[in-house]
Amino acid sequence: MGLMGLDEKRKKIDELDQELVRLITERLEVATEIGFFKKEKGMKILDRSREEEVIQKNLGRVTNETFAPYVETLLEKLMSVSRDAQSDIVIENRTPISAIIKMPVISEKVSEPVVAYGGVKGSFGEQALIQYFGEVEERSYKTFGEVIDAVVNGESDYGVLPIENTSTGGILEVERLLERDSVYIVGETIVQVAHCLLGLGKIEDIRTVYSHVQGFEQSREFLREYDFKEIPYFNTAISAEFVARSGDVSLGAIASKRAAEVYGLKILKENINYNLENYTRFVIIKKTAEIEKDYDKISIQVVVEDSEGSLLRVIQSITENRLNMVKIASRPILGKPFEYIFSIDFNGNLGEKRVKKALNEISENSILMNFKGNYKEVKGK
Repeated sequence: MGLMGLDEKRKKIDELDQELVRLITERLEVATEIGFFKKEKGMKILDRSREEEVIQKNLGRVTNETFAPYVETLLEKLMSVSRDAQSDIVIENRTPISAIIKMPVISEKVSEPVVAYGGVKGSFGEQALIQYFGEVEERSYKTFGEVIDAVVNGESDYGVLPIENTSTGGILEVERLLERDSVYIVGETIVQVAHCLLGLGKIEDIRTVYSHVQGFEQSREFLREYDFKEIPYFNTAISAEFVARSGDVSLGAIASKRAAEVYGLKILKENINYNLENYTRFVIIKKTAEIEKDYDKISIQVVVEDSEGSLLRVIQSITENRLNMVKIASRPILGKPFEYIFSIDFNGNLGEKRVKKALNEISENSILMNFKGNYKEVKGK
């Protein structure tokens, strides 16, 4: 093929491209009309069986089998682009964010709040409370469940709960409580956790140690050096209080230095946690959500089908909308063996169009999507 022949072929390509652009534009217009219809009827934009039917039907029209795989790729991309057009245009014009995430009641910040936390004075929960709120009216509870109940029942305006630790990961008990109860995350704070072995006598006197299970796990390497009987208790500070009240030198507690000061215990060994960069992230919960312009982190819970690519599509909904996913974690769904719910955090604000689009796509690609809050991210330590 000479230069003249190449020019002719390129001219032909230009003509075909012109026709393709016209046809694709027309197809997108029809697809968008279908999108509006689906929304009005409460139907999902994504219909995988219909997409597969369209792809297979058109593959049957390919006359040159050599090109069949490439045509299939183009058709799959066309389906994706049509879906994006439906999502973008329909959502922008017809769908409020409240319809996408089943928007909770929005309220203002409480100026003089009552705040609940787990444990007693000297606990890391109380430290997180003071760090986030300053001096406010505090209410302490033995369990994390009681903290949530206090918020739900209106006894407290806010609650403070540990959600994640840099040594032991997610705190499953709290994650399950947040999954179960209708409360929302409105803030977060990060506390450095330094565990100490506390007691009334000497370390040689200790036979039994009380602490929260996280205190034991974060101090595991230290505990291997001793033959202590470990008794999981409500909270590190409650453990310290119990030991102090017992008057028994054979009892010890793993808790904070402040707990030793509050309850008059001796520090038998400092910094017994194996990871000296030991931090716990606490979330601030409320019965209603708070939405501010500078809030830049969103938490959701998602359940997807057990099928190829289902979780990937959720992740792509975040990344392809230029949003940064900062955390993803899974845990088993109780009563459904080997089925999982995913907790996902990503940066964004509900007022952003790309966030609205991403949440709609996640909702379309999942069995369940729970919005858990939009709040200000605390970075690093």
